[in-house]
Amino acid sequence: MVHSINSGLVFFTNIESNFLSPQYLTHLLAIYGGSLYISTSFLAVMFIHRYYSIVKPEQLFYFQGRRITLWISYSSLIGLSCYLSNIYLGSQDEFSSGYVAWEIMKIYNLVIRETPAIIIIVFGDNEEIRWGNLMYLISNVILIALQNAIIIYCGCKIRRKLYSKNTNYSASLRKLHSQFYKTLVFQVLAPTFVIILPTLVILSLPFFHFQTSSPIGALMCLFELYPAIDSLIVMYIITDYNKAIKGLKFRIIRYCCCFRFFERHQTLFMFMFIILK
Repeated sequence: MVHSINSGLVFFTNIESNFLSPQYLTHLLAIYGGSLYISTSFLAVMFIHRYYSIVKPEQLFYFQGRRITLWISYSSLIGLSCYLSNIYLGSQDEFSSGYVAWEIMKIYNLVIRETPAIIIIVFGDNEEIRWGNLMYLISNVILIALQNAIIIYCGCKIRRKLYSKNTNYSASLRKLHSQFYKTLVFQVLAPTFVIILPTLVILSLPFFHFQTSSPIGALMCLFELYPAIDSLIVMYIITDYNKAIKGLKFRIIRYCCCFRFFERHQTLFMFMFIILK
């Protein structure tokens, strides 16, 4: 769960364990945060692979054999950076725990000092800057912005390459490539609006020092929508996929109608079966 309190953010979980202490559960929470960054970096790697496949196919060997470990290491390094920042820059201290304790108790009925949590408070007493927490936000914003920059750069390069080739193709291929253009644009915009921007919004809230207290975990739910959105983009923009989906939909509707008709006239069908037998 994520809660915004004035100039602070609280990432926490209310999971209780008889075998693990809150400190170990905090490490698991930090690992979970790192896994989200790994997923985002894998998305950037996917666009890099598309870039090499279309713009520089002769260099696709970077994604073959042992070289694939380079990209796995890149994503793992991004996740590790997030994990370390969660543990060393976002750990609870006396000030951060006291800053959010009353709100967390009032809203969630939890004692924050006994709860696995990562607390980020940018401004302390007398408005002085808490540099550790500030570095946490800056480092995480840089990491997520880097992935978005890779996605947009590769997307623009791929689109330019496809557009330059389009004039030499037949009408059917030009139509197919125009569909690829639209697909590519939406596939660049989808992670930007579903993953990158919500993350940047969450991480940027403490800088504005809003005098509010509100749960913002719903924004995190947008992350789960991306795989479905990415598939729907391809299925509804590419004509062949769209036709196949419509055909499947009509078959399902026809099957359901036939099944309902059989249910309604089951006695008649049984009577005819006995007579014909």
